[in-house]
Amino acid sequence: MAAGQAVTAICSRFLTEVLTLVALFVVMFLQDALMTLYSIVIIPIIFGLVSFLSRKIRKVAKEETDLSGHYFAAGSEALAGVRTVKSYNLERKSIEKFNSSVDALEDRIFGISKVTAATHPIMEFLGGLVLGVFVIYAAWHTITYGKTPGEFTAFITAFLLAYQPASKISKLWVELQKSLTQSFFMFRLIDTKPKSVSCGNKSLQSGNGSINFSDVSFGYENDEVSINKVSFNLQPGDKVAIVGKSGAGKSTLVDLILGFYSPTDGMIEIGSMDISSISPMDLKNHIAFISQDVFLFDDTIEENIKDGFASASHEEIIAAVKSAQVDGFAEDFPLGLQTRVGANGSNLSGGQKQRVAIARGLLKRASIYIFDEATSALDVENEREIMTALLETLKNETVIFVTHRPALFEYVDKVLMLEKGRVVGFDDPSKIDKTSTEFRELFGVLQ
Repeated sequence: MAAGQAVTAICSRFLTEVLTLVALFVVMFLQDALMTLYSIVIIPIIFGLVSFLSRKIRKVAKEETDLSGHYFAAGSEALAGVRTVKSYNLERKSIEKFNSSVDALEDRIFGISKVTAATHPIMEFLGGLVLGVFVIYAAWHTITYGKTPGEFTAFITAFLLAYQPASKISKLWVELQKSLTQSFFMFRLIDTKPKSVSCGNKSLQSGNGSINFSDVSFGYENDEVSINKVSFNLQPGDKVAIVGKSGAGKSTLVDLILGFYSPTDGMIEIGSMDISSISPMDLKNHIAFISQDVFLFDDTIEENIKDGFASASHEEIIAAVKSAQVDGFAEDFPLGLQTRVGANGSNLSGGQKQRVAIARGLLKRASIYIFDEATSALDVENEREIMTALLETLKNETVIFVTHRPALFEYVDKVLMLEKGRVVGFDDPSKIDKTSTEFRELFGVLQ
């Protein structure tokens, strides 16, 4: 926004000065056409010098923009990781890294100032040079042709007045290069096209939480296949845990269900419909995703929960609050649900943030619920209470738990085991340790 406003302001001033300069050149031409034409010879020289300075400005301005990013990243990184910085005695390293980015940015800012400042003495020199030539020319004409100095007064006055807008134009042009360079990165981001994901415009039938994968494969760009010929079927009301080692493909599988990516091969059906034919908005409304990485807006607890369904009634909000055990800690605050959570929930603990996120998801009235390690910050007792309430509330919905915790197996009907992007086990929790070698290696034999 600031860069765009700067470009607009500079262009407006630039146009004003150009029109003023043209008007003064017309006056000069009417007074002495020959001398006006001679004075125009200096324009290519000025243009060449300004072009040279502009190239320097663009180069340094690009470096300044890059270094500004490093500067803000270093500062925000130190603040976001303050606990790690302090616990590992990394204060000196963080300060040195931040100071280094500040020094580098300062050097580039001084570099731009030097180049910008160079335009003024150059214009002063050229203006004085041309004025000297005009004085000599006027003296020669006076001696040779008997013209009076008064006849050159209007011409010289117009030239002196023209010098001011010409000088401003050169400065504005240099400033414009800096602003355009900074705007370029913003415009490039705006013009970046989103990843192409196949999508349609059909609506899903409410309450149909079936999920069907048929020989689905997927690989990220320039990467090996992350999901390899995966097939499974979930019916409405099924409760399943997706497990596997790190890098097994659990997150990728969830991203495919959410429609963030289109499969390379095979077919995904949500609610008995090809996912590529479903409206993206309808798909998002059909699925509630609750992650362990909870993001909360700097608003009240209630408003963050209402983000799940903005038009929810007070009774529905209270029901979600109780199911997620939010009331267990909200009552400790003087303002209760009207307590502000702070930037990204900074006023709440990790477990409290997760409970708010669960309540937000419950309020969504989705047909499919995906919990990605969503109870990892809860103690055993709170987790058990919340899981019991969840199963009662979501008894007709399809629920997927992405987890590393075997304690959750008692709440699911089936466990889907992934290994290197393949399904190597899909069975009842009480049987999968007997049918899947990979499961036994990861969790042992379940009692």
